[in-house]
Amino acid sequence: NETCHHLTTNDFLDMLLSTSGEVLGIGVCLVVNYLFSRCHSISVHGFFIALFYCLTMICPLKKIVVFLFLLLSRSFATSLFATIYIYTNETYPATSRSIGLSISYIMARLGGIITPFVSQVLLHKSLTAAKLTYAGSAGIILIIGFLLPIETKNRGLEEISLTARL
Repeated sequence: NETCHHLTTNDFLDMLLSTSGEVLGIGVCLVVNYLFSRCHSISVHGFFIALFYCLTMICPLKKIVVFLFLLLSRSFATSLFATIYIYTNETYPATSRSIGLSISYIMARLGGIITPFVSQVLLHKSLTAAKLTYAGSAGIILIIGFLLPIETKNRGLEEISLTARL
């Protein structure tokens, strides 16, 4: 069948290298969350994701440079998800934490639904439009991070005891 192509060793190597950004994201998460408040670190993540996607739109870049920019944007995206998970746990009390985490997972799944559309449909129509879709999403995250009302860094978690309810 002409539409089916067998994966080569290079295809597997590319996949392995691109997913290494998720491992790098753990280190990015530690550094960014140490240097910035939680709300600002969410904005910092959004800024760098958008920046690296926009930098890939510079025309005469070599393949390795584009790969590094995409690797860094993936690292910051992975780190952003971990930071949102931390922020949600620190913001909501235990009784409503599951709702906050559920909303976070819903947003992640929506991204998972949109990504195949961008990579399979929009990418073939316009590479710039596909990259701007991701950069624009990261720009929205940047703005939302500054608008978050509760700062949780260096703040204790709320505890609820069972004896207080009885």
